[in-house]
Amino acid sequence: MKQTMILCLLALCVGTARAQFTTIAESPAFQEPGDGNARILQLSNGNTLFIHFTPKQGIQLQLFDRQHRRIDTLAPVTDWKSYKNSHLDAAFESGNGHAAIFLSDRSRKHPALRRLTISAESGLLTEDTIIAEQEKVDLRKKTLASSDYLIIRDPHSGSYAVWMYFDTEESDGGYQIVHYSATHREISRARFKNFDHTAPFRYWDMAVIGEEKLCILGMEENKGVEGDSAVMKLATLDSGMVFFKFHDLRFPAEASVTGAFVKYNPQSRQLLLLQAVKKTEKKSDKIITRSSIVQLPGLQVSFAKDIYFWGVNQKQLEAFGSETEYNGVPQNVFFDLMAAIVSCLKNWTTISA
Repeated sequence: MKQTMILCLLALCVGTARAQFTTIAESPAFQEPGDGNARILQLSNGNTLFIHFTPKQGIQLQLFDRQHRRIDTLAPVTDWKSYKNSHLDAAFESGNGHAAIFLSDRSRKHPALRRLTISAESGLLTEDTIIAEQEKVDLRKKTLASSDYLIIRDPHSGSYAVWMYFDTEESDGGYQIVHYSATHREISRARFKNFDHTAPFRYWDMAVIGEEKLCILGMEENKGVEGDSAVMKLATLDSGMVFFKFHDLRFPAEASVTGAFVKYNPQSRQLLLLQAVKKTEKKSDKIITRSSIVQLPGLQVSFAKDIYFWGVNQKQLEAFGSETEYNGVPQNVFFDLMAAIVSCLKNWTTISA
């Protein structure tokens, strides 16, 4: 488990390392986007797809070949501006090597999620499919510039899941989650409701484990006469199933978890939970990072020590004074399974032992 922890810390600290950068290749210059969202996809065939989306202008695509030269074969019959008034939810390479772009569209009577398939060889639109449609807009997001859909992808297998709002006025309303393979084959579909009618569930994060299962992390919040209480829960949906299984994640009573995310490590078959924990020290509140490990498939939970970012804290003190300590948590973690990194981890483990 120590190696898993060090792996996470190393991934967080990579950005601070100094290195000499050498230009290997360079494409022709093009106008830098001033607004909207931009994505760059390095495709497995060697081509590179640049995606620029704005709600007012729709989609703009530029495809570059292996030598980083622009491929100007986009079909003039495709009206990319027709995809305006939408929201870009995700863009990634699918299992068949082509690019998949997901747009939530509110211009229709019912909010819909569109999946656009872009050829990796030509940059042409080859498919436009509505894969989900809701009965009505999620009114809880009416003041937010966000989608009615959430898409989480497993970076190791390419499988992904779509989380969508469902009409809660129905007796079986709540949320619906659909699990897809890397080639867009539907694996599982299930409704997700509160654990009971009196305990609201706060969604935090979801991990997609290949085609095997989904793991949803959240908090069940209970309000009672004797005081409020909260229990972290892990909901799992196995391949082909239509019902979730719920598991309590019991933490120390003094820990007040205000947020968390979950990541899957395929090398160790473990879920890594990183939590933002509020602690009171010297009559002041402080947010620290706590790590927990969930071993699959038995879901055994073990708790690691709190993580202190000494280097970051030192820079914080230098910049803002001796009384201002670093008060923050990571926003993401990436597992790097290269042999060179593993070798470095072994050295770190020996030194810290």
